[in-house]
Amino acid sequence: MKKGGVALKEKNILIPGASGQIGEALALALAKDNTVTGMARFGSEAVRKRLENAGVRAVVRDLAADDLADLKDEYDVVFNQAVDWPGPPERGVDVPLAMNGYLQGRLMERCPSAIHIFGSTMSVPDNVPPLIDEETPTRRQSNTYSSTKLVGESLAVHLSRERGIKAAILRYMWPCGSRQLRVPYDALLGVVRQALQGDTFKLEPSLLCLPPDGLQTREISGSTPTPLHVDDGAALTIKAAAIAATPPEIIHVFGPQIPMSEALAEIASVFEVKVNTEIVEQSEKKLVACYNTAKMKRLLGEQTIPLRQILEQLRSYMQESGEVV
Repeated sequence: MKKGGVALKEKNILIPGASGQIGEALALALAKDNTVTGMARFGSEAVRKRLENAGVRAVVRDLAADDLADLKDEYDVVFNQAVDWPGPPERGVDVPLAMNGYLQGRLMERCPSAIHIFGSTMSVPDNVPPLIDEETPTRRQSNTYSSTKLVGESLAVHLSRERGIKAAILRYMWPCGSRQLRVPYDALLGVVRQALQGDTFKLEPSLLCLPPDGLQTREISGSTPTPLHVDDGAALTIKAAAIAATPPEIIHVFGPQIPMSEALAEIASVFEVKVNTEIVEQSEKKLVACYNTAKMKRLLGEQTIPLRQILEQLRSYMQESGEVV
């Protein structure tokens, strides 16, 4: 495996999808010491202004439809954070396939001299206990989002091998904690809003498989969120440029697994709200897979911002917007 990376200082950086959760955090972090170009549709003027005020050159571009013929091979690193979220089946596959899949190939063709970091998703590997790590086979794709992200991963691997382009593939899960309160898929924000509106969370007694091999278990209630603050996500993504390789490294990027019952208790404490829960007994406790973070910790490090701090920051943002008092 051919490896090599760069120290990200005084570099020319391109971030397609700079208006997204991790994309924005990444652009803000890199703009302190680098020349950063962010490409996106920029539907949010607030996001665009935050980036431009930090020194990011914001380029309005429909990355699914626009021609990239004018994109020059002048960047040191390309961090592809562009994403088209799932929609109703009648919406079709053209746009998500272009954004989540083909865009990665187009970027590598236009910028072959750059290191390429592709932002993918943890919905790609199969979710089968006891253990999920980078060796876990990809699942039988059941939705457009994961299927099209897998196309992007395949193109990244193929072009890296064929043309010697250094790359890395990062599969994120549960990014949260950004100022963007209207993003469609902030799972933690969704749980907080359910709690604030008084929804009842039905929790099944389960057995969480434990690291390092998932063979030992402990009893928990509910699923296991893995909240990853976007600033942690950005910091780990930046480090990926130093371990980019031919063929690409594939690394799972997320926070620690927290039983839903414990996460709800933190939400109740931070937001000062009563959270309604109901234990749903089953004839047999189901296994919850262990998400192995060993490779992430070895190559990139680990998340540093705990759940309570994420929730406190989220409450502050929601207060600023008037959503909570």
